[in-house]
Amino acid sequence: MVALRTDDSPHVLLWSLIREYRLHENGVPVDLSPLSNLFVPVTAMEIGTPDFVVMPQGSGDLSMSRPAHIVLADDHELPWRVRYAHEIAHALCRHTGSLRMIQVDGWFHDRQEREAWQLAAHLLIPSRVIYEGGWSEWTMSDIAAACGVPEWLVEMYPR
Repeated sequence: MVALRTDDSPHVLLWSLIREYRLHENGVPVDLSPLSNLFVPVTAMEIGTPDFVVMPQGSGDLSMSRPAHIVLADDHELPWRVRYAHEIAHALCRHTGSLRMIQVDGWFHDRQEREAWQLAAHLLIPSRVIYEGGWSEWTMSDIAAACGVPEWLVEMYPR
């Protein structure tokens, strides 16, 4: 299995995951369960805080022996897999911070959130859905329904 080199760009890491785990080869919605050894899901109830990522201690690559932990709130309006993909994207981007940082630098936080949502869109919406009839024949609503994502996430898919 893949070890994610921490010096690769987020997009290189994302496409490595998609290829290695063949995430876009089994139809839609994309099944993210193969990633659960690298990005271990943990409920927020166990920790007591909302969605965030806990990266492994120290430097080094991300691997099954050194996974990131994705903490997800139980009560949220977005589907679990959409939030899981978003937090995986934060890990791939190596976003760090705290609730205090959000209050101090909202612009920086907004940029990180936008970047994470764009990567999550790439993870959850296979390019073949977009380019094999997607934009030309389907509405954004059609693509969102097929991929099991909110329509606003389809709008964030970089074209």
